[in-house]
Amino acid sequence: MIYDEDLHEIGESSLQLKNDIILPGPGLQEIVHRYFVITSEETFRPERCWYILPDNSAHLIFYLFEQSNTIIPRWMVIGPRSKHTIITRQNRIFTFICTFKPGGLKPLTDIPVNELKDLSLDSYDVLRNYQSRTFEQLTLHALRSDIAEFVKCLEGFLTHSVPSTDRHPVIQGLYEKIGDQLDRSLIKTVAKELGYSDRQLRNIIQSNIGHSPKMVQKIERFAASLRLRKFTGNWASIAHSSGYYDQSQ
Repeated sequence: MIYDEDLHEIGESSLQLKNDIILPGPGLQEIVHRYFVITSEETFRPERCWYILPDNSAHLIFYLFEQSNTIIPRWMVIGPRSKHTIITRQNRIFTFICTFKPGGLKPLTDIPVNELKDLSLDSYDVLRNYQSRTFEQLTLHALRSDIAEFVKCLEGFLTHSVPSTDRHPVIQGLYEKIGDQLDRSLIKTVAKELGYSDRQLRNIIQSNIGHSPKMVQKIERFAASLRLRKFTGNWASIAHSSGYYDQSQ
């Protein structure tokens, strides 16, 4: 089994996906992490599985799949995951993933992100300014494999859907100050510096990222340990570097 850092998933070495990484435009870099275009999915047998790991990010996924000789488009919002999910990618012929930064989805929806946790919902049920016209245009560009126009269309929609393409100032400040290696004591320190109580910070993190501060910390630590695995096989060293000091963590 290998870990795909870009897609944050685990699969057999023979199941490596071909994916192109596209960086968001300047106006969306505060809320969007990256775009991924996945190809070659249709070459894998139905019984092949991938393990999508827990994360602190929400995703906007557009894909085409074939069913009874008919190509069907889907535009879905995937909430942050608190547990792993197994998928097969059966019958998919095109997949485009917009991965948000932690808290990046919230400007696009009136729904608290913790209510989207572990869910996969049609975008018209989640996005505040969903437009069927945009869905039709994305479908057309996907069918033509015109990635440049697809990205242009999606970014136009994202840019015009929110009054400000910024995350909540608390979430933005939190990640600017302490990066991905969240530590519980540092979270409390940041809360105090920003003028919030622990309870207020907890509510802000849950409604914007989707998890409790403790779960956010656990997920970031786990992801860090997987990234370090590429450089060393010493699990004791990885555990120490990632902040695991005893079995309770």
